Amino acid sequence: MRFLKYIFILFCMAPQFSNAQLWTDEEINARSNLGLKLGIGIGSIYGKELKRPTPLMGFNAGLFLHGKDTLRKINWQTGLEARFRGSNFNNSDSGNTAYTKIGLITIDIPLLINYRLSAPRASTNKVLQIGATCSYILRSIVYIGDEKIPAQRDSYLETWSKLPLKPFDIQAVIAYQTRGRVAGYQISFKYSLFNMNNDFHLPGLLPVTGTGKNIGTWNLDFAVLF
Repeated sequence: MRFLKYIFILFCMAPQFSNAQLWTDEEINARSNLGLKLGIGIGSIYGKELKRPTPLMGFNAGLFLHGKDTLRKINWQTGLEARFRGSNFNNSDSGNTAYTKIGLITIDIPLLINYRLSAPRASTNKVLQIGATCSYILRSIVYIGDEKIPAQRDSYLETWSKLPLKPFDIQAVIAYQTRGRVAGYQISFKYSLFNMNNDFHLPGLLPVTGTGKNIGTWNLDFAVLF
C-alpha cells in the first residue's frame, strides 16, 4: 500500500498541461529533447541461488535524451540514471545469521527504441519503448536479521567490499511513456538477461549460498519526466 501511495503522489506531480492544440513546427524545433527523470519502483532478485526473495521499493533519478525529431514514427532514447534497488528476503526464521535484504546502487544507461503511438503533432507524445538498460553496480550490500543490519559494517572504514556479483547487469526493457508540453511519465518493466552470479557465496549466513545457481533482477518502475 505504501508503494501505491508513492505512485499516486508522483502521478499527481506529472500534469500534462495539454490540450487539443497541435504542435507547430516552431514549437517542435524549439522544444528541448533533454529532460529530468525522477521515479520510484519495486523489484526483486530471482533465481535459485538466493532463497525466498520478496519485493523491495527503490528510487531512481537522472537525465533522459531522445531524438529531436518527434514527428518520426520510430525514434531513440537514452540517458544516465542512478538507481537504488535490490530485494528483501523472507528468511528471518533462520535467526540473526539470516540474510534478509540485498541493496544495489547502480549507474544505468538505457538504450531504447521509441515507437510513436500518438498522432505526429498531438499535444501529448505517447510512445511504446523497447530496448535494454546497461547497469554498473556501484555498491552492493547484504543486510542480516530482522533489523536488517549491514553485514559489511565492520569493514566500512577500510574497504566496503562488494558482493560476489558480476559488475554489470543488462536488463531487457519494455515501457510506455507519455510526455506533454510541461511534464510526462514513464512506466517500465525490466528483467535481467544474464546470470549475475560471480561465485556468489555469503560465508556464515543462512540460507546456505554458493550453489552456483542463477541470480537475476526484475523491476517495475514509475517515473515522472520534466
